Amino acid sequence: MEVTIQHCLTKSDGGKPPSIDELSALEINDIRSFLIFHLDWDPGASPEIEESGVKIVEIEFVDDGITSHLMLCPNRGHDCIDGDPAPLIRYTLDRDVDAEEFKRCVWQSSMKYQLASRLENGDTPYYAEDHNGYTHVVDSKSISSKPKASGAFAGKVYAFPGGVEPYAGVDFNATEFAMAPK
Repeated sequence: MEVTIQHCLTKSDGGKPPSIDELSALEINDIRSFLIFHLDWDPGASPEIEESGVKIVEIEFVDDGITSHLMLCPNRGHDCIDGDPAPLIRYTLDRDVDAEEFKRCVWQSSMKYQLASRLENGDTPYYAEDHNGYTHVVDSKSISSKPKASGAFAGKVYAFPGGVEPYAGVDFNATEFAMAPK
């Protein structure tokens, strides 16, 4: 079974948005260099999903949620990134489950802005998260006709033959799944 979810990541509980003076030359030239998508797989968020024993066996970043959603605005100083990440991810599951119930088990996923300067200083990264319930299930038929030429359709697939480990989380570096800057 496949379930496609648009993760709408707009708020943060920790860290402040990056300012331009915190970014290295590499980070300014390639916004992907400091972004990490964290899949929070919590089957316990839905008794139905937990009882089913369903496993996530494949993850496809259909739309990276960065290329057409985030833009660096160096003239703004503080909060120099415009937009919010919104990756569109197709999850392949080992059995059929209710898509809305499955969404409840991954909606706490986030995009971490891990700047080199903050890492060196031991500062808290910024996390873009869904605090408003905007993450939603997308009808796969509506996305299959979108042109891949838009530049945001990465099509990066990760296989997990034994299933994604529940509660452990998985990190995906944006340089691996997002389209490179032009």
